[in-house]
Amino acid sequence: MTTTDLVPVFTGTLAGQDTPLCNARDLHAFLQSEQEFANWIKFRIECGFTEGEDYLITLSNRSDGRAGRRRTDYHLTLDMAKHIALMERNEQGHQVRRYFIAMEKQARQQATPPALPAPETELDRQTRSRINRRAFELSHRAYETYCNQMMNCHLIMRGLVEIERWIPPQLSAELIDDAMSLAKITDTYGRSIRKQAAHLASMAGLEQPPGI
Repeated sequence: MTTTDLVPVFTGTLAGQDTPLCNARDLHAFLQSEQEFANWIKFRIECGFTEGEDYLITLSNRSDGRAGRRRTDYHLTLDMAKHIALMERNEQGHQVRRYFIAMEKQARQQATPPALPAPETELDRQTRSRINRRAFELSHRAYETYCNQMMNCHLIMRGLVEIERWIPPQLSAELIDDAMSLAKITDTYGRSIRKQAAHLASMAGLEQPPGI
């Protein structure tokens, strides 16, 4: 956004974002301040403005093209420029403040809406479809495996085991292993209890209890 009305406004980068700015020298000239620019801008900045948030400092070559010390420019946000304009307390200050308000409104209206999330790519859909097919394939294989095992189970064929009570061989093996481990533990514990009972009976002069 660039304009030559009253004070030129241009788009610059402030804190990583595109921001409408104006040159403090152009603002100083429009306000018709009798104060020297260097002292004028220094005093305004000291009123509580922060570099990098409210303004930027840039260096530019001399306008006459001759060699020499580079000129220091101050690029102000429109909010800072409005405050400075009111500090002049003259008609130019009020006029340029209304002008900057209009510029800000224009910038908001022309702002690009936030980008929408990128649409799902074809590759993502293909990948998800492959995963779904693979999951179905694995579940189908398990289904076929259990069907074949049940149909080939002689206990089911002879009617010795109800279909609803049938357990896959792999699961049965795991349950048997767990049961055998538990039996060993309880058997060891039982022998210990029986031994203690026999000892107590002998100490009391009693006959050995049945099962010891």
